[in-house]
Amino acid sequence: MRFVAVLLVGLLFGTFASGCTDTTVREDVVARVGDRILTKSQLDDLWTERTVRSDSTTVARAIVQQWIVSELLYQEALRRQLQADSLVLQQIEDNRRSLLIARLLEELYSEEISAPDPSALETWYQQHSASLVLREAYVRIWYLPVDSASWTDDIVGQLERTDTDSAFARLVETHSALKEQSIYFASGMLPMSLIFSQNAVIRERVSQTGEGGIVPPYRDAGLIHVMKVIERAPAGTVPDLDMILPEIEQRILIESRKQLFARQVQRLRTAAEARDDLFVKE
Repeated sequence: MRFVAVLLVGLLFGTFASGCTDTTVREDVVARVGDRILTKSQLDDLWTERTVRSDSTTVARAIVQQWIVSELLYQEALRRQLQADSLVLQQIEDNRRSLLIARLLEELYSEEISAPDPSALETWYQQHSASLVLREAYVRIWYLPVDSASWTDDIVGQLERTDTDSAFARLVETHSALKEQSIYFASGMLPMSLIFSQNAVIRERVSQTGEGGIVPPYRDAGLIHVMKVIERAPAGTVPDLDMILPEIEQRILIESRKQLFARQVQRLRTAAEARDDLFVKE
């Protein structure tokens, strides 16, 4: 990303420096509106994961232009003294309170709540196993979509002979035309409703293939879709602990946060009452 910021300095300096009474511009400045500046590092911070597949220079230009538009509008609002508007002031204060409260809770949670240990996970699983019955079938597959031009019959044989996740990862790197999707499907058990929800033919082929079996290759949209069913969990069964470990961790953390929140509020309430700082009209 930094090379884009450097490139933009050369592309944009002429635009901004020519219109400035003071043509001296800091080396790390990418854009300026009045006395407000956008630096290379700030431009890096505005860069997000959703833009990585786009042309770097084009995206960086768009980010800079968005910043300029926002700054022009903001400065015009200040010129009109809209910051003194009573409704705006109230909204600013409401946002300030919300942000401070959210920040306080983040600190409390990070200070007092840690990831649940294995024994806590096992205990929670045993106590709640009756409520964990699967409402639909779950499946984990190795998904290998191959471009038609790169297809060979031996690819099915390679997938059939593959018996470890690391070996499948090598197949993905070599053959997959949709690497992210291949990794996603192999990462864990998924409900059948999420398996190719937009392609009933592929989903039906997966549902009819037993554990360890190869799904008959399916040609669609210039790709040949090859799959191997690695694990199955039928509807009505209780999943193994490993299968739902992330979900259990999340549930325990949520419950811990709720309990900590209630304790902290009660502590603050008790302290306020002791100082005679709390009054509620009956």
